[in-house]
Amino acid sequence: AMDAYGRAGDANGARRVDLLADALRLGFRASVRLALVRALATAGDAPAAEEALARMAGVPGVTVPVVAWNWVTSAYAAAGEPEAALRVATELIRDGYSPDAVTMATVVTAFRRRLTSSGSGAVPAAAEGDAVLAAWQALLDAGGRPNQVAFNAMAAACGAAGRPDGVRLAMKQMRAAGLVPRERAWVALVHAHARCADAEGAEAALQEALDTEDAAVIAGGGVLGEMAAAHPAGGQGRGAGHGGRGQRPGAPSPLRRSVVLWGAAAGAFAASGRAADVERILDRARREGGVAPSAATDSMRIKALAIRGDAEGAARVLEEALAEGRPVNGHAWTTLCAAFAARGMGAEALAAIHRALDAGARPQASALVLVTRAFGNDTQRAATAWEALAERGVPPSLQAFNALARAYASAGDVAGATATLDRAQAAGFAPDSFSFRAAMHAAAVAGDPEAAEALLERSQSALGVVTVADMAILANAYGVAGDLSGALKAMERGEAVADAAKAAAEAAAAAEGDGAAEGSRAAAAAGSEASHEKDF
Repeated sequence: AMDAYGRAGDANGARRVDLLADALRLGFRASVRLALVRALATAGDAPAAEEALARMAGVPGVTVPVVAWNWVTSAYAAAGEPEAALRVATELIRDGYSPDAVTMATVVTAFRRRLTSSGSGAVPAAAEGDAVLAAWQALLDAGGRPNQVAFNAMAAACGAAGRPDGVRLAMKQMRAAGLVPRERAWVALVHAHARCADAEGAEAALQEALDTEDAAVIAGGGVLGEMAAAHPAGGQGRGAGHGGRGQRPGAPSPLRRSVVLWGAAAGAFAASGRAADVERILDRARREGGVAPSAATDSMRIKALAIRGDAEGAARVLEEALAEGRPVNGHAWTTLCAAFAARGMGAEALAAIHRALDAGARPQASALVLVTRAFGNDTQRAATAWEALAERGVPPSLQAFNALARAYASAGDVAGATATLDRAQAAGFAPDSFSFRAAMHAAAVAGDPEAAEALLERSQSALGVVTVADMAILANAYGVAGDLSGALKAMERGEAVADAAKAAAEAAAAAEGDGAAEGSRAAAAAGSEASHEKDF
């Protein structure tokens, strides 16, 4: 019964079954308690699962299996709390266990998911990479026993963090353990350079991977090794292969055939709009690895052209793919939409999403945001686009509501921005600071400080905080209205907010020195606000 409630995500149901077992005076049953822990962890209530397991561990003569601690670790990881997962893995396994490979992979994967969950293409902060490396070392210090899967997870996390040094450390430790870095590790190394906006480094890592595999095959000797030495660029000519178990003579080596590896290198150039280099890498992939054009390679070509601002070129690549019978994925359609949106071509951006839906592709969540931005201050056309896409099942997101509110703000339409804020709340979203600032900006553009004050009060009530940016918008509202006294008072209030942010940053920094994770996060947030003081 507990398992069923756990699979259904009903933690309260599992607790009711536990109370029933007590009421029936069944006595302590380890199997029942373990079922409760698993149900709570499966339902996503990691703190409750940890508490239940700790109570079980305190019973004399009861040995808690390591898999139970893994349930709790996984629950924290799934909840996006990698620090808590690390704490459980390193501190609470007290029955003579140490972190196993599953635990290690789970923890570092949680750090990777936090890095990639936002979808931002920005270079990760150095602290993010430091956190991954520190977590890995803590797991090793606790007696962790990684296997190939755990090493690959560590390499992937360092790749997402933009830390080539961390990936190389994982590969070094892999070799020391008698394992051979394979595709996933090399892909992580290429990704690490790409995340640092180091496209040349990504290509160098690609070449290093290919050369390393060539050398390994040649070192193996035999007929296939001789063939590899004679034909170092796999797939060029009869018999130009790189041998390996079960590999056909003359075929490209596994790494040379890897669409993911070539794609990672091409993606590094695509991220900076270097379309010619993307074409060069993909051409190498075709010649050396036999990698055929696909939805993934088309998406990279479109992305590079879109970032460069060549919307027509991106559209041409997409049309070529369709003409050659290749399916175009939702990412490619959304990228094309972004290219049109960047140039303010709203009708074309909207048409791209409609064509994606017609083709059965699923555009990314950002599609509605892009279409909204593409129409600029033309809020009427943006609202019409919203209705058309809603009829086709494209759901709005909080970011899309914020984009629409900003459009009304740019037009100075206070009523439209406020109504958008209300619509977001009615749709079940909790407006964030960007939502309220967009509406406040509308009041500032319209020179309506009273509306700005009302929105500021609403923001403070919902979020519990006032920032320097809020006060800057308020001062602007009074300024546009020609109210010098009100503007000066808003500036004074802004200075007080900045001083409070500084004090909070200093206090949080002191707490961080004592090892408080919450203090660290508060310091980062407060420091971010305090950094605006000079501009204010």
